Amino acid sequence: RPVLLIEPTPDKLTLVKNEKERLQTELNDMQHKFQRLDSRTRQLELTLATNGILDPKSNRNDYTYPSSTIDRYQPKSSLKPTSSRQIYTNTDYNPFDQRRDFYQSSLPILDNDITSRGIQSKNRSKSNTNKLLDPLDPQPYDPFAGFVLLFDFITNFHPTIEKCRLITCLHHAQSGLGEPSYLETFRCELYINHTSGEQMGVVLLATRQPVPSCPPQQALSVVIEIQTTAKQNPNEPLRTNAWTKLPLFDHKNRLLSGRWKVPLRSLPILHNESFPSINTLPTFGRAELHYRLVNFKDAANQSNIPLSLNHRDLYIYPPQFTNQSHM
Repeated sequence: RPVLLIEPTPDKLTLVKNEKERLQTELNDMQHKFQRLDSRTRQLELTLATNGILDPKSNRNDYTYPSSTIDRYQPKSSLKPTSSRQIYTNTDYNPFDQRRDFYQSSLPILDNDITSRGIQSKNRSKSNTNKLLDPLDPQPYDPFAGFVLLFDFITNFHPTIEKCRLITCLHHAQSGLGEPSYLETFRCELYINHTSGEQMGVVLLATRQPVPSCPPQQALSVVIEIQTTAKQNPNEPLRTNAWTKLPLFDHKNRLLSGRWKVPLRSLPILHNESFPSINTLPTFGRAELHYRLVNFKDAANQSNIPLSLNHRDLYIYPPQFTNQSHM
């Protein structure tokens, strides 16, 4: 029995051709993305700054940073400097809940053309405050979107400290330090708990730093330099007096998402030391940095949660800091 051949119509040929072109375009896009991630990984491992020059704006401790273009925070118009130290109190009728707009600036890693977008805080009545009591469970990490660091506050500062500024910098165990990023300068305030009589210096940071397109590697961390001025000499330049180091990924290269706190360390800055070694170094008094590490998709929601020293017990030490003798 003869087989009848059906000649393809021009319309069908056009559809097949268009579909083939679409699939080829998607394939090329996927290859480009993977090549881009691979090249960025190589760049991170091979070309993070290793030969830097002394930055005159950094400190007076001969600590060298690579030369770079720094993304600085733009202060919000609603945050005005005060002429005197403000005293915060904690009572049953006056909870220490600070509604602060989050500053934002990119922490340089591979790209220098990342733009910043501010996120406005929601009204407390519209926000889900129950989320404050929910832990940030580990979730799958998207290396293209990256992660966000939310610096909330520093507690247990010495009352003589007047101002504080953080300088953040990515660090790789093999490649060393990347480009530094200067945060806004904040005033240290006195916190008084009328119930317990506790007094301590606190700094409300309310600052977030996105790190997009970051490959998950346990060797990556963030080194933070803490610069301060003394109350006795409020006009003196900021000087580096403490530092700390934040872990980012666990031994399975999963993002260490959660609410964390780490103690500040006394000088000198030993950024190449491992976390077990850092745990044995002297601390900067009892001062601790409280921060959150979240996936990029969770940053907007986390930025809307009110900051409160009354909830500082929700912040825990990362696994790398759980064996410290002074805790």
